[in-house]
Amino acid sequence: MKKLALLIGIFILIAIAAIGLRIIIGGDEDTWVCRDGAWTKHGNPSSPQPTTQCLDSNTETFPTVATRSENIIVTSPVPNQEVGLPLKIEGQARVFENQFTYRVRDKSGTILYEGYASANSPDIGQFGNFSVDVNYAQPSSVMGMVEIFNYSAKDGSQENMVRIPVIFKNTKSTIVKVFFSNQNRNTNTQDCSLVYATDRRIPETEAVARAAINELLKGPSASEFDQGYRTNINSGVEIQNLSIENGLAKVDFNQQLQENVGGSCRVQAIRSQIAETLTQFTSVQDVVISIDGEAEGVLQP
Repeated sequence: MKKLALLIGIFILIAIAAIGLRIIIGGDEDTWVCRDGAWTKHGNPSSPQPTTQCLDSNTETFPTVATRSENIIVTSPVPNQEVGLPLKIEGQARVFENQFTYRVRDKSGTILYEGYASANSPDIGQFGNFSVDVNYAQPSSVMGMVEIFNYSAKDGSQENMVRIPVIFKNTKSTIVKVFFSNQNRNTNTQDCSLVYATDRRIPETEAVARAAINELLKGPSASEFDQGYRTNINSGVEIQNLSIENGLAKVDFNQQLQENVGGSCRVQAIRSQIAETLTQFTSVQDVVISIDGEAEGVLQP
């Protein structure tokens, strides 16, 4: 009997120890566990997979950085904010010629998008507001970084750097093509209508043609510019209406499209950029361009 009681006591002690160890190292076996930035089943959890972003010690690699420098203040995104497509960057800046650069990086440091924008400063030396919508390439990590700065007019160095850590949402997206001139690829300099495609990642949308034109109007990114891509379309151009019916796309722009535009070469390039961007879609066979509802005489050389 004493031997049996001793065995029972040992068994109870082992059971208590196992329960205690389970509590210490992880709690409920049937749960969702965050590992390497992804939710993983631990056991057989009855609850659905969490919809919140998964962050663990392996993904939280970016420190929280001040949201302002001497001449750039960022109000959105805030540190560790979940961001999707597009990513909105807002704030104020007082920099040389109001021009600043913005970048989106993933955890590996890969630049997902880099572009240029302007602050709406009322006068030299005064802060001006800015707002930028950014569609960026597919990140390889959950965590990322938004950087806003300007290049020094004196030596080209980066000034007023602001870095904001962000969390990338799982966003449904699609790839569209936008078309630009390319001085490196066009060996036939007499043909101004030659334009070349580059890919852009955008959120899934039924208005995919409009989204593609909006990406076109942003002009080349910094990396595309370095590869020789150029746009012939003025900054400040906006779509006022776009319809597609029976294979015909009718796209209407504001007056900025033809502001100070002259010469047959540039006119051909503008028309090609718009037409090629729209005819990538099987629903479009032809394109009519208008300004303020008038197509007659638009973009004549």
